[in-house]
Amino acid sequence: MVKKVFLILVLVLLAGCDFATNSGEIIEETATGCPYSCHSGSDSLDVEILNPDPNLPENYREVYEFSEFAPELYISNDGEADVTIGSACISGLNQEVFGFSGCECQDFSVVVNEPDSSDYRETRVYFASYSPSLIDDNVLDQTLNFYTKYEYTTYGLFEACIKGDVKEEGCDAYGNVLDVSSEGPVTVTEIYQVLRPTGSAVDLELNVAVKVDEGRSEWLIAQEDASSYDCSIVAEHDPIIKVNAYMEELYGSVSCPDILVEDGEGQTTCIISGVPLSDSDGNQISNRYSQGYLELEYGYARMDSVEFRVVPLG
Repeated sequence: MVKKVFLILVLVLLAGCDFATNSGEIIEETATGCPYSCHSGSDSLDVEILNPDPNLPENYREVYEFSEFAPELYISNDGEADVTIGSACISGLNQEVFGFSGCECQDFSVVVNEPDSSDYRETRVYFASYSPSLIDDNVLDQTLNFYTKYEYTTYGLFEACIKGDVKEEGCDAYGNVLDVSSEGPVTVTEIYQVLRPTGSAVDLELNVAVKVDEGRSEWLIAQEDASSYDCSIVAEHDPIIKVNAYMEELYGSVSCPDILVEDGEGQTTCIISGVPLSDSDGNQISNRYSQGYLELEYGYARMDSVEFRVVPLG
């Protein structure tokens, strides 16, 4: 009953935001793809290098020797899901000039569903401060690499048909029941339902298809690597997405087989067994729509670089 009330409240909260249809069309003032908040988003994280500033012309992108130099990132969350686990790392500094050439990492989080949080919708990542010292007063051309990794979640809301006789008139026992997918590196493109009556209940089969944005599939990483302190991006050859299914008839989640992504696409089949055809009082509630959602969990990573020069003082 708690789960049912929760999902009813969810559907009320979802009214009034934007979403993308299967065709890619943006429809305004409708539901988002997030199942627990009305925050509307159109992507995931955006990363901007603040120091050294890549927006400056190259001849102004200079750091003077013996001056303080502290790399810095600005990260904003343009999606619908919170990022509570993330790591940002830098590498590429010259050992002789900066006294450091390894990998420095910092944790970060940036949420969209907690307005009172200090990292609500944006955060800054500060790295250690360095004081470069040139050798023989020669100008040094330097490239600094930033590696940003984080856990992310995509949601797919669906409205399934539940009835004891698949031939009975009313809702369709077979077909695509996806209402909306949240935006991000991964989107849900279809949730095709197959209904299997089992007497006093039904088994609901959900055939799920997902798509990775073109050119992004190589950036999917293992979820557990999102918090790793590593100045590299080890993208899985065949990235894996973990999937859970929730429905108002359930008092918890159903784990689905992982999705193996190949050529930017992937599929899995979720089986939700024992969906009742009657309520707790024994009243028949067959031939009805039942709301639920899928939760797709994965790791995502990107690398940004900036070139600058270390120049003599004076």
